[in-house]
Amino acid sequence: MNGKGEERALRETLPEWKHVNAHASFWAVRHYDKKNAAMDPTLPAGGGRAGNLNDDKAIGLTFSFDPANSKTATIVYLSGDKNIFQNVQKNLFPLEAEPGAREMHVRYREVERGIVEGSYDLDHIESAELFVFFLEGLLGHAIYL
Repeated sequence: MNGKGEERALRETLPEWKHVNAHASFWAVRHYDKKNAAMDPTLPAGGGRAGNLNDDKAIGLTFSFDPANSKTATIVYLSGDKNIFQNVQKNLFPLEAEPGAREMHVRYREVERGIVEGSYDLDHIESAELFVFFLEGLLGHAIYL
């Protein structure tokens, strides 16, 4: 920490950097390391243990939220699977029965093949709490009950 590093933790050439708003109040980048797939239950690769999202070609994801400008958070999911849209749409946030899910007004769009952007309205406290719970898992900080 006291010395200058030669390289950032996540190198600038990762495709995730093109899809995150690093000027937002809250943002995150996660690049999946497939070498640890057998030991990391939060990875969608290597058996699909990250919820219901099973994607052996998972690359990573980004998160952006700037509540001063909008009450909508954004997650961009990147995959080498060019047909990932329906899988992400159905399984990234499996929320149907959860309190606050309906008010989140989840919307997905395909930015390009293999890249899906999700938008999540966080106006209601129940929606925000539910979103943060799932986001922690997506970022590798899952809570198992």
